[in-house]
Amino acid sequence: MTREAKIENLIYLVIAGVALAAPVIGEIVHSHASDGAFHFSEVLGVWLRELPFFLLFALHNYLLFPLFLGGRRKLYVALVVLALALFGGYLAFLRPLPEKKFPAMADMEAPGVPPSHGIAPDGPGEAIHDVPPKPKGGFFGGHPVHHPEDKIPYRPIPPSILLFLLGLGMLAFNIAMKVYFKSLSDARRVQELEKENLQDQLSYLRYQINPHFFMNTLNNIHALVDIDPEKAKESIVELSKLMRYILYEGSKPVIPLEREVDFLKQYVSLMRMRYADSIDIQVSLPEAVPGAEVPPLVFVSFVENAFKHGVSYDKPSFIHVAMKVDGGRLLFKCRNSRFADIDKSGGVGMDNVRKRLDLMYGSDYVMDIEQQRDYYNILVSIPLTYDKSDSGR
Repeated sequence: MTREAKIENLIYLVIAGVALAAPVIGEIVHSHASDGAFHFSEVLGVWLRELPFFLLFALHNYLLFPLFLGGRRKLYVALVVLALALFGGYLAFLRPLPEKKFPAMADMEAPGVPPSHGIAPDGPGEAIHDVPPKPKGGFFGGHPVHHPEDKIPYRPIPPSILLFLLGLGMLAFNIAMKVYFKSLSDARRVQELEKENLQDQLSYLRYQINPHFFMNTLNNIHALVDIDPEKAKESIVELSKLMRYILYEGSKPVIPLEREVDFLKQYVSLMRMRYADSIDIQVSLPEAVPGAEVPPLVFVSFVENAFKHGVSYDKPSFIHVAMKVDGGRLLFKCRNSRFADIDKSGGVGMDNVRKRLDLMYGSDYVMDIEQQRDYYNILVSIPLTYDKSDSGR
């Protein structure tokens, strides 16, 4: 049972409880005001009169309306009409209340007294003084003239019709509640599907990044095998640490910022083994920020591309990486020398990073890329999230 269905049934349960408790409370109040005796038969009589309404509601709520939701609307309408007809027949047959007849005012006479337009004598021998009848029209006799003492007969609506209208209103209320809570349930389901789709897309993109990352790293280690076998062994150890991070942290939506910073440090350290002092590598990363969280494996893609496209063995090369926390946002800058066409050889990594940022932050992020003939500069700004359970916050 969905959360919306539980709330809906709770509302029905409260209303039913009020309907059942009302006669009990009324009888208690009446008993205290009269003879002090509680007459359960009166309460039972009210409950029995309420029973058809409960049956009609249960029939519509649990049996008929599901037909409407299932697309069988003609059958639903036919059965609702039949149920209302049976309900109205029950009210008319088992609760017949004769209507009072109100004769016209001119014909109302006391029983046993012949009609008269006069005043009865006060005693024997007194004559009856005729009273002229009330005029029936205006000046030209076209419209009746109403006198203050004339009263228009009041004909109340039969109780059976009022009860039938009450039952009809109860079904209308039930339909309104069903439609309202179904709309809430559908909206929540759409949000859950969108969230699941988002997570599936993010997972797919992360799985694409991992092979891309390992491919570049293994290529670097392969280059070290012939140049410096000892460094190649150290690189394999460092790579195992990176693999452990990707395996356990890469599948999470967000991770602590300090772990992402450590991962970047390990990756740069691995790259230094290959290039030694042949290039200018500068890294500025923030200290631990308690509770700050970022998506994993985003910034390493920029650093990867910097080493892949920004290093030359015969020309001066540089890679400058900086990250800092500014207010509630994380700023990342990566600037490197340029010797290849990044647009054509950038590969899967950069496109996936942009897609991930789009899915996670929508329009609340910045990714500016500046390309010049001899350098490549990228600036990324994302909002920081914080772990509320962190004691440092």
